[in-house]
Amino acid sequence: MSDDKKTVQTSEEVQAKVIEDFGFNPETQGEQIEKLTNERIESQKNLSKTIEQKARYREQSVNAGIIDSKTFEPIEKKPDGTIINKSNTEQGSLSREEGIFFAKGGDEKDLQYAKKVAELEGISLSEAMGSEFYINKVEARKSEEKVSSNQLRVSNGVQMNESHKEKPIGEMTREEHMANIKKTVPDLH
Repeated sequence: MSDDKKTVQTSEEVQAKVIEDFGFNPETQGEQIEKLTNERIESQKNLSKTIEQKARYREQSVNAGIIDSKTFEPIEKKPDGTIINKSNTEQGSLSREEGIFFAKGGDEKDLQYAKKVAELEGISLSEAMGSEFYINKVEARKSEEKVSSNQLRVSNGVQMNESHKEKPIGEMTREEHMANIKKTVPDLH
């Protein structure tokens, strides 16, 4: 009963609050005041029971290892029973290994590939950066980027497309050869 006094207001306090909230006259509206007072007290008791149940459930779940004791979020486990640490993998934040990956010069474009290599080989993200698979993939991507950035661009800075490129010399007609020579050697006009 002492717990009820801590979590539930006394009937006099509730009755005073009902009179204040609804502007009842205690002399003429006694039945309505009593009815609303009893409803509020019952509602507070139900709320207290619900809160107590939730607290007991959380305590039991923490003790059973089902939820985390700090965040009360479900604990995820791998098939072998090891706990998956999700505290550092929230959206928008980096894990410790991802931070090390970027500190070592890793590129965002290569992060997913490094994670895949680490997962497949059963190694850390840092070790995956030294893997031949990862190194070859990164070098190939960088060389592709270098080739594409070294392509000739037209004067307004737009990269040339197929329609602007010259035909290979072997595919040109005599007239195309002559036009090409006149463009490249202006003194022959």
